[in-house]
Amino acid sequence: MSRKGSIGSTRSNSTISVSSIPINTNSNPLTKLHPCSTSSELVVYSQGSSILCLHHETLELERRFDGHTEDVTFISVDNCSGTLPSRVVSVDTSKTAIIWYLQTGEEISRFCSYDDIQTAAWMRNGNLTFGNTPHRPGHTAISNFYR
Repeated sequence: MSRKGSIGSTRSNSTISVSSIPINTNSNPLTKLHPCSTSSELVVYSQGSSILCLHHETLELERRFDGHTEDVTFISVDNCSGTLPSRVVSVDTSKTAIIWYLQTGEEISRFCSYDDIQTAAWMRNGNLTFGNTPHRPGHTAISNFYR
């Protein structure tokens, strides 16, 4: 954006004019984002109840994880702990979380939650932390999973 005009400006010397951008008010089902994450080598995303791992450079399917019975709502790859082999956690609509080995697709652990799992993050020490429902702010559960 140029300094010549503000974002909402319609002046001719403005680089961006928000008022001229059409806004689509129709909800398009194709605009729904699918849960995804990435490692140093793979793009990991969900397709219904399956998790697909694609190679970064070629987008070739490397492997597929089929352990969920419901649609996957969240995926998080362990990119910070340095644990080898790398791990990934996925959560589905039935509140089931599965931890997998990223390189093989082998299931490490599975558990169910009473509350919705909204987020998950891997910590440097290898622990996995989950965040639950937004109507209960500040409530998190910390779980340990080791190789």
